[in-house]
Amino acid sequence: MYRYKLFVAKLSSAENTADLSTDLIATYIGYSKDTIYKLKDDEFTEGVHWYKKGRIFFDRIAIDEWIRSGYNPDAKKNVNAMLDNIIAEFKRKHADKIDTIKRPNTKKK
Repeated sequence: MYRYKLFVAKLSSAENTADLSTDLIATYIGYSKDTIYKLKDDEFTEGVHWYKKGRIFFDRIAIDEWIRSGYNPDAKKNVNAMLDNIIAEFKRKHADKIDTIKRPNTKKK
């Protein structure tokens, strides 16, 4: 109960700002700090959901939007798979042009 009261007090004092520390965002959305760090690496986008200013801070508004949009653990994997497919298709279509690009000779004489 004390932790919740402390959180409410800190959140109230931070009402005019959307920047929350790792501890506060963990309490705010009900996840452990370890889960928050995993989400930061796997789901959240730097400059949108979080940023570093000496320490890591989370944008409460962006996190709220992420929650409202529905948590999809495969979202980042799907985007990466799509990008891999686009790159592979580009390389396949332009293989002849890619192969003819002359690379500089880096061998020492």
